[in-house]
Amino acid sequence: MYDVVVKQNENQYLLNKFSFLNKQMLKINKDFNLEKYIDYFSLEMYKYHKEQHYEIKNMRLVYDNYLNPYIMVEYNPIGMILFSMINNESVVLDLFNTHNVLEQFNEDDKLLFNFDDFSVKKVYFPKGILNVENEIKDKLKNNVIDINETIKNNQLIDIEKKLRLSKWKLKMGTPAESYSYDSSKIIKAEKEVSNAWWFKTAVDDDDFGYADDRDSVLPPGRSKGLCHYVAGAMLLQYAEFFWSSDVFSENQYNKYFGSMGNNLKIRNYGNKMKIECPRINTRLTVDLYENKKYGNGAKATTSVYFRDALIGFLNNSEQENYTKKPNVTFHRRSAGWIKPWKWIRDDKPCIVFGLVPGFDGIKNWHAVTVYGLFDNGNKVLCHYGWSNKSQVILSTSLSGQLWLIGMSKTGNDMPPKKYFKYNNNFYSGPEITEILRKMDNE
Repeated sequence: MYDVVVKQNENQYLLNKFSFLNKQMLKINKDFNLEKYIDYFSLEMYKYHKEQHYEIKNMRLVYDNYLNPYIMVEYNPIGMILFSMINNESVVLDLFNTHNVLEQFNEDDKLLFNFDDFSVKKVYFPKGILNVENEIKDKLKNNVIDINETIKNNQLIDIEKKLRLSKWKLKMGTPAESYSYDSSKIIKAEKEVSNAWWFKTAVDDDDFGYADDRDSVLPPGRSKGLCHYVAGAMLLQYAEFFWSSDVFSENQYNKYFGSMGNNLKIRNYGNKMKIECPRINTRLTVDLYENKKYGNGAKATTSVYFRDALIGFLNNSEQENYTKKPNVTFHRRSAGWIKPWKWIRDDKPCIVFGLVPGFDGIKNWHAVTVYGLFDNGNKVLCHYGWSNKSQVILSTSLSGQLWLIGMSKTGNDMPPKKYFKYNNNFYSGPEITEILRKMDNE
């Protein structure tokens, strides 16, 4: 009985706190029911992560630059959902987000959400303005979701109840400020590539080789980021560590990572295993962008151009009298043939590059590295290309996808080297993955 009272009190508190949202949403959807959506947001996160209690902290009505409406939800102590009011779908889930931005805005502020970096800003909308037909709206309308399936899911209800009661027991007599979030939490996708742990634990810039225009000698141009080159750098590393040595020559490895066995950094996999992994600098991403044999300074690239840039890296050893022979190659797919689920099903990570709404009417393009799937491929688990964004869940109905870059093995005669250290012993990437697999099954 106690837990029922607690839940009722929490719901009433949220209904009072966000009553302004109910008034705003009724102007958009006359059937909007705040209590129903609170029930949904209280359960949705547990589809993807069942070990953390998610308590609704803030909710706001936000728009993309086409003025398509969303509800953005921030949770305590962590987590964020962006929910489309066009098709009733959680289109972005950042389960480990720690940056609460909504509390800085007033209830009546008009807010724009930037899909490029998940930032939010206050804007002025002319009175009476409505969202017009646009490609994102059209795609969302083709995949309308029934939120009652979540609200009535007894398994999710039981998980929420168990975690909520556990949270209340922990809080009794203990100051809230003494609690901190364990950043080593891991999301397990319904289907993911064999060595997905490497992407999941690539949290900091030097875990995956992040770089941007500040690291380049070339002028910034119209686009600020190097997102597809960051993603390309991740695929090259994955290929070297888990598929085939000789993706990097000795000279290249020393240039980007330091000497083999040194410059290692500890990654904590779900509090089960601390793995020492190669730390990478910014040069790989920058070289892929700047080098005339690779990207040659191109920001906006076709799929053919970018595929050839990555193959150009495979063919260049930067070492006299030495020709690399990696058992890896790259492929490209364009609009109409972009099916990330096929690549993940075949145990191959891939890059998806497409349109994302930005600020001020700007069309932004962003690349993510996909390594897992949910909901039969309707959602992907990806590395978003930013620090602390290594486990982001995106809906495939969110936006138009321009191209995909996949990679595949071409042989098995160049096995990966022992780059990783665990318990003072060195292991290859596949050996570490096998150790983790056994731990996960215990």
